[in-house]
Amino acid sequence: MEPESFKAPFFDQQEIWRQADAFRRRVWPSNEIPIGVMEIVEFELDLEIRPISRLREDNDIDALLLGNWKTIVVDQAQYMDDRYANRLRFSMAHELGHYVLHQTIFQQIPRGSIQEWIDFMRDMPEKEYSFLEYHAYEFAGRFLVLPEALRRELTQLFFSPSRTECQGSSFKATPICCISPSQCHANLKSPAA
Repeated sequence: MEPESFKAPFFDQQEIWRQADAFRRRVWPSNEIPIGVMEIVEFELDLEIRPISRLREDNDIDALLLGNWKTIVVDQAQYMDDRYANRLRFSMAHELGHYVLHQTIFQQIPRGSIQEWIDFMRDMPEKEYSFLEYHAYEFAGRFLVLPEALRRELTQLFFSPSRTECQGSSFKATPICCISPSQCHANLKSPAA
């Protein structure tokens, strides 16, 4: 298959969420937070995590699931630096999104060196690449953040039981005080089974 002829599969958000939830239930049945994505990658799925020098600097890539479906390469500097631990966890969950959602289509891509794999991804049509990345980002977010736990946390952090005023937050993010608890819950509802 030539990169120019690559077509991404269609998955809507609800389907991605369903697959992420089902995969999490299978590989992390305790639902204990934080999700042990590194343990899942290494021990549950038996994938190799291979640090590669300058992956980020030379290719603008934090992590990449290789076409052999047995290896995820990561930027060595980030892998060795604890400041990037959460970023690495998300990158791994993102690659798991490709692992779960895209195996069938990725098996049609010629397997070669890491650079050939990167080049193929870069040479596919931008629209198709964007679809694949959207799928993996949605999967990663849903896989790592259980909606029920997020609902509880947001309610506890931002709303008092008797009023809808904001309370203090330990998050380093823009406050979401302008929404009510019912809006928060409505936006976090689980997809239909």
